[in-house]
Amino acid sequence: LLDQAARGDKNSLDIAMAALDGMIKGGIHDHVGGGFHRYSVDESWLVPHFEKMLYDNGQLLSLYADAYKLTQKPLYKEVMNGIVTWLQNEMTDESGGFYSALDADSEGEEGKFYVWSFEEFKEVAGKDFSLLAEYFDVTNKGNWEEGKNVLRMLESKEAFAEDMEIPVSELDKIIDQFKAKAISERNKRVRPGLDSKILSGWNGLMLSGLCKAYQATGNDEIRELAIQNAAFIQKELISGDELLRVKNEEIKGYLEDYAAVIDAFILYYESFHDERYLSMAKRLTDKVHAEYYDEKEKLFYYTSNQSEELIARKKEIFDNVIPASNSIMAQNLYKLGLMYDNDVYKKTALQMVLMVNKLIKQEPEYLSNWAAISLKMILPTAEILCVGDSAKGQMKELQQHYLPNVVYMSSTGTSQLPLFEYKEPVNQQTTFFVCYDKICKRPVHLVSEVLEKVHEAI
Repeated sequence: LLDQAARGDKNSLDIAMAALDGMIKGGIHDHVGGGFHRYSVDESWLVPHFEKMLYDNGQLLSLYADAYKLTQKPLYKEVMNGIVTWLQNEMTDESGGFYSALDADSEGEEGKFYVWSFEEFKEVAGKDFSLLAEYFDVTNKGNWEEGKNVLRMLESKEAFAEDMEIPVSELDKIIDQFKAKAISERNKRVRPGLDSKILSGWNGLMLSGLCKAYQATGNDEIRELAIQNAAFIQKELISGDELLRVKNEEIKGYLEDYAAVIDAFILYYESFHDERYLSMAKRLTDKVHAEYYDEKEKLFYYTSNQSEELIARKKEIFDNVIPASNSIMAQNLYKLGLMYDNDVYKKTALQMVLMVNKLIKQEPEYLSNWAAISLKMILPTAEILCVGDSAKGQMKELQQHYLPNVVYMSSTGTSQLPLFEYKEPVNQQTTFFVCYDKICKRPVHLVSEVLEKVHEAI
């Protein structure tokens, strides 16, 4: 929907923002500690299943980063910062890896850590109690079970500030003060159990989110977290060209793990210009092709041909709470095919999409990531290259904009990547080349000129 919106489809943007805003306002969003619970059990996003999963929050971080790039809506930036704060405070191992999940229960009761009684809320809210109670829908009776309140917003911050006849900046200050007190009070409670496993695939999903969030905001704290996590994956979870599934366990990665880490490393290269990670993405892709690919059906198995033999080797095709590992691999192969000018990768990606083409039409809600990748292949993909001394800074500025179908490549010196051949700064200035299928438009120097050329094509 965001891709369609970026091409000028206002209806797609309205639908996407209705869901994005609904999730933020609802109790599925942790208004105190940041991040999102696993899913909602009602139609208004009020009552969540209180478990918090790394893979959900990694994907939501990516999503809100894209939405912020497209709309510049401050609320989306706040939500990204909230997810990152939660990640730092509750989910990061000292090694740089991220834990898997937080339980829904504490003291044998679901949501006990997160909900508030009227009196508890009143004590924390202090002099601003009546305003905050209305803002977060807190009642004496409770907005969920008897006496229990799940914090939520019934209207946007801007609309509420207008109703209360106060500036948004003053409301922000009141809410921030409340959150600081509320998190301090909540931390005195018995905490939900932590699943401290560190899974490569789920770390890959969060690393992708951090890369996109950095692109959208330029936040150095997010940058450091991404750098730390990428180094962790490389050091602790990759041995040669083999990916492990779990830290400190000799379990070979499944296709999901490879697909998510490859995707993250491609994004990491695009965001931080470190070709070592793009090279690792290619190496892992070649490993997957050698051990997981089914030549006959043109799709990948979930397990390696070197793994323990199962009764049946399955293929993951349907997009679920995490997109199908095959659909992520199709996207990886397509992007790497462009970046390395590798026709085998591009052909394999196209064959994969063609294998599920009928299913995409029949069951689009279960193949949404496949549909998104199909659209990328059908429409022109911009290869945006930036060369010169200030390439990193210029690319950083460009990536703050939401462009639905591009690969980003930059170099401040020499690069062995084939697309950089014959690409040199023009007039000693940092230069952009916008190319489609290796055919490049006239070189330009300004981000505004790049945006013009890309929008012409989409």
